[in-house]
Amino acid sequence: MKVLYITPFVPYEGIPHAGGYFLYKYLDELHKRGISIHMLAPNSKENEEALSKVPEWINLRLAAIPNKTIAYKVLKLFKLINDPLNQLDYTIVNELQAEEYLNQFDLIDLQYSPTLPLIKIIKQLSNVPVICLEHDVYSQYVKRTVQEKGLSQRKIMAKLGSLRVEKKEREYLNLCDQVYTFSEKDKEILVKMGVTSPIDTFSPALELPQEAATVKENTDCLFVGAMDRPENYEGVRWFISEIWSKILLEIPNAKFIVAGSKPPEWLKTMNSDDIVITGFVEDLDVYYKKAAVFIAPLLSGAGVKFKIVQALAYGLPVVTTEIGAEGINENNEEFFAKVTAEPDDIAAEVIQLMKNASYRESIGKKARNLALDKYDFQAKTINKALNKYNYLTSK
Repeated sequence: MKVLYITPFVPYEGIPHAGGYFLYKYLDELHKRGISIHMLAPNSKENEEALSKVPEWINLRLAAIPNKTIAYKVLKLFKLINDPLNQLDYTIVNELQAEEYLNQFDLIDLQYSPTLPLIKIIKQLSNVPVICLEHDVYSQYVKRTVQEKGLSQRKIMAKLGSLRVEKKEREYLNLCDQVYTFSEKDKEILVKMGVTSPIDTFSPALELPQEAATVKENTDCLFVGAMDRPENYEGVRWFISEIWSKILLEIPNAKFIVAGSKPPEWLKTMNSDDIVITGFVEDLDVYYKKAAVFIAPLLSGAGVKFKIVQALAYGLPVVTTEIGAEGINENNEEFFAKVTAEPDDIAAEVIQLMKNASYRESIGKKARNLALDKYDFQAKTINKALNKYNYLTSK
């Protein structure tokens, strides 16, 4: 079976963000099951740098990005205001319009919300079935960005596009033959939005550790995430400014470790005896295994946070906010040590976990068992996808 995957990001082994990691593992498993993997992506700087890392079994085609003149930037601004999802350059459309290009494929798989507007041209030019994976519900992400404190270019753009984003997202998803999300919560949001296409859920791709973290004799608090994402660095900023000093008063030898690629310069300057900013980490296993507590102080964003699920699978007690916990606590499971956005409550829970090894070990063990049971990538993603591929291509 020959499948075209359209994505803003070219995946490869070791890619430093969770969505890219999922896509690589997803394609790798499908390739092993006999799927012929073809990919169309924009020729961005990030994708060009990834070319040498892309495996040979991904048949990659990059669409050239036009020179970004002032006229181009102004036109793109108005385009985004009219349709906040329409973020890919028109050169992707040009590739799709090439004679007989689409008809060579048995199925098309759209990854990430910004690829959704392409479905209109795909449906005009071919009868190939199309599925879409919503890594996040984009309209929810936009609404939360609008609600953030302060003023930023990102918030201004979200505000300008917020009036149309839900309508556009619903319109595109209803043209899909199948939609996937990473949680029942996101599935319910789409149904309430009026999405009538079939919707199902995938499990995140996780490196499920054979051994749990050793949480008995350590005072490391760990956060993991792509640090060029505003929801991550703003959450870390809030935790350091509002909470960390309260913890140090009670646990003076505690360390807050922020592991993730591309931290902003202001965050790098905060490296100190008690705050460690690692930058890109080749293998996060060592950090997960030596941490005592996982902190996820997220105040914005949407969707299931893969690194939180990963921490749970390591048997780490996790302290997070409602935004961090969403999509994971779906059936009243007790995954987390604490779910709150109150600084004093977060500090008090971390202090209690640090001081009481048996308490944090019992919470971590329970979380690990729940996570290993709930997140089965082979059964709940790969097998599910293959069954749907076969069904849609046999119709």
